[in-house]
Amino acid sequence: MCIFADNTKFLKICTLNKLVKILLSLFVLLSVIACARIGKPPGGPIDEDPPVIVKSKPVNYATNYKRKTVFVGFDEFIKLEDAFTEFTISPPLEETPLPRTKGKGIVVDLHYADLDSFTYTLDFGESIVDNNESNPLLDFQFVVSILPHIDSFSISGRIIDAFTH
Repeated sequence: MCIFADNTKFLKICTLNKLVKILLSLFVLLSVIACARIGKPPGGPIDEDPPVIVKSKPVNYATNYKRKTVFVGFDEFIKLEDAFTEFTISPPLEETPLPRTKGKGIVVDLHYADLDSFTYTLDFGESIVDNNESNPLLDFQFVVSILPHIDSFSISGRIIDAFTH
């Protein structure tokens, strides 16, 4: 409630109730401003572990696989670093597919693969790293075969000297 001295001059005398409301509002405002600090929340220990494979489609070293997509899922979000130089596929295809991230996993499309006669080895090198600390999954290879068995890509034999035998 305010009291006016006369019609031309205003002399406001506010009640103690209004003064308390103003001071309380000012206190709350200053408290909120003091609490709102920009920064990182304190966390736990630094993550030093590389991503862990939790699922894949197909399973690693699968045989009789006729689809043209490979998915490998991890326990945390990952990113690909230098996939263009780190990722290789053997035997080579007409066009080397580049892996891409999808959620917590990696997808590789094998559209140029000969689905009749090969075992494919997808070598990721050190391209798979976790999203936060960039811990690499070292030398990860994924093998999938179109055949009913895994082809070893090796030749063995015995060399004999024809002149002495």
